[in-house]
Order: sequence, then structure tokens, then C-alpha cells
Amino acid sequence: MEMSKRLQQVAESLQRARQKMLALETENAELRAANTILTNRLDAWEKTQAKAMEDKSVHATEEKEHGQQGVQAVLNQRTRQQIDQYLEEIDFCINWLKQQ
Repeated sequence: MEMSKRLQQVAESLQRARQKMLALETENAELRAANTILTNRLDAWEKTQAKAMEDKSVHATEEKEHGQQGVQAVLNQRTRQQIDQYLEEIDFCINWLKQQ
């Protein structure tokens, strides 16, 4: 009798171990699926961030170029104004010399 009771206990232990193993395999599969989903989401996020940084860099470069063009336009306008002032002074001098 003792042997059959012992065999029954071993069988029950094996059954519990099998159930635990099946539960762990199921949990493992679920975790792997979740990991795959999260990895894909992370990859997508990284690509989005990289694209955003690239766009920001391009935008900053365009702003810099636009700013430089604006500065150049202001400098050109100031130069023209200075030339116009010099021409007025030259005209004044010429008129003064003609009167002398």
C-alpha cells in the first residue's frame, strides 16, 4: 500500500509541475508578444524622433539662411542710403563750386 500511495504522490507532483510548466510557457509567450510589440513601438518612436530632429535641423538651417539674407538686405539698404547721402553731398559741393 505504501508504494502505491508514494506513486500517487509522485504522479500528483508531476501533474502540478506539468500545469506550472504550461502556465509558465503561456506567460512566456505572452511576454514575448508584449516585448515584440514594445520593441516595434520603440523603433517607430525612435524613427519619429530622428525625423523630427532632422526636420528641426533643416528648419534651423533655413532660418539661419533666411536670417542671413535679411541681414544682407539690411546691409545693402544701408549701403545704398550711404551712397545716396554721398551723392547728395557731392551734388551740393558741385553746386557750391559752380557758384564760386
